Amino acid sequence: MDAFDFTNDDLLANRANKLTPNQHKQINSYIKIARISTRLALSACIGTVIVYFGIAYVLQPDNGFGQALPYLIFTAALFIGVFVFFIAVGIIQGRHLRERHISIIEGHASRSTRKLKHGRWTAYYVTIGNIRFQLSSQDQYEAFQDNVQYRVFYIQYPPAHLILAFEPIEL
Repeated sequence: MDAFDFTNDDLLANRANKLTPNQHKQINSYIKIARISTRLALSACIGTVIVYFGIAYVLQPDNGFGQALPYLIFTAALFIGVFVFFIAVGIIQGRHLRERHISIIEGHASRSTRKLKHGRWTAYYVTIGNIRFQLSSQDQYEAFQDNVQYRVFYIQYPPAHLILAFEPIEL
């Protein structure tokens, strides 16, 4: 419970398909981060296009810019299309977060790790059923045990998903 910062009250509320005020605050912080990320991505897209056209205009002779304009527009449209696609995917993935829809998965835990940046960082994961959760710390990783069956209450927010609470299932 300490590693995931949830209480018995949180677990009881999640069993009833409800969120506690503390969990609402947690979700609000994720929503805020998602909105800021979307705004930054959109700003970066617009800024890049402006710089792209500015450099092309400055580097082209007076009459050459008009001839290059169709190519610039096509390239900018392609760039914006790719950028907007990824922004839209992020917005769609955040839908469950905004709706605060609690999902439940039951299954045996399978933990895994992955070394990043030439072994300097470790990414921690646990798979329950067919859902893989990215964990934020080794404490969270150690909270689960391999081959133990768990019931996990979470909000879908790929790729990490937001674990609200969990409990081992006694057979």
